[in-house]
Amino acid sequence: MGEVPWNLLLASALAGSLARIPTHPLDTLKARMMASKGSTLRNVLNDTLKTEGVRGLYRGFWFTTVSSIPASCTYFSSQEWSRKKLFSNSLASGFFAETVSCLLYVPIDVVKERMQVARMDAETKTYGSRYDRGIQAIRSIVSTEGVKGLYKGYLSTLASFGPFSALYFFFYEDFRKRLEIRYQHQESIPAYAFWAGGGLCGAAAAFLTTPLDLVKLRKQLDPSSSFYVSEGMVAGLRRTLKDEGLPGLFRGATARVLFFSPTTAFSMAIFEVLRASL
Repeated sequence: MGEVPWNLLLASALAGSLARIPTHPLDTLKARMMASKGSTLRNVLNDTLKTEGVRGLYRGFWFTTVSSIPASCTYFSSQEWSRKKLFSNSLASGFFAETVSCLLYVPIDVVKERMQVARMDAETKTYGSRYDRGIQAIRSIVSTEGVKGLYKGYLSTLASFGPFSALYFFFYEDFRKRLEIRYQHQESIPAYAFWAGGGLCGAAAAFLTTPLDLVKLRKQLDPSSSFYVSEGMVAGLRRTLKDEGLPGLFRGATARVLFFSPTTAFSMAIFEVLRASL
């Protein structure tokens, strides 16, 4: 893709990793809600704290944070490059960035989600993972499902996060143009403006794509899970709608919005400030 400025890569790496520190617990809660029926955000939080403590909220954190550095670099740089070189609109460049970065993100996502919701006791509805380390999870998945197990749900991930990224960058580009007009007489746009814009745009895109993310997550669960989905995205959406109704399609929407809003807020604020200052 040609030479990518080092400041863009560094800003991407820091944005992706630092933003996860305060938001990973919400991602864990979101995953556990989507892998259950009838569980509220409060119930899942209480169950996790009761059985695992705060540590349970950070299952898969270190593996995800470290391995997401190259994925984040790929994501941001692909979007930036494609917006300038290939496409004239942010919808297409956002989807392109997701297509490329998913080659790294999907294995990370599979391992992370297996660590977060690998085992749930049917009677107590408590969660406990048989994976204590990311490397252990990778070895287990490869030994039982082959390398393709790490890419389980790639197309579903693309079908869920592709629209998310497309909508997010579409909303964000419009918001950024408004910021440039608003602060045209100042030396720079303040970080809090990027933080607010990233958060609002991330929340909107996250809510609208919740049903796609729910089916994607269930496709990536261990095949022994009662919530595992083996069919395609459309069939999975239909089955969820039939079995759980419209509320079932948006299970975990609150946790998803609460996760993505601060994540995209921190990511874009860090990314924009570092890109400009480095």
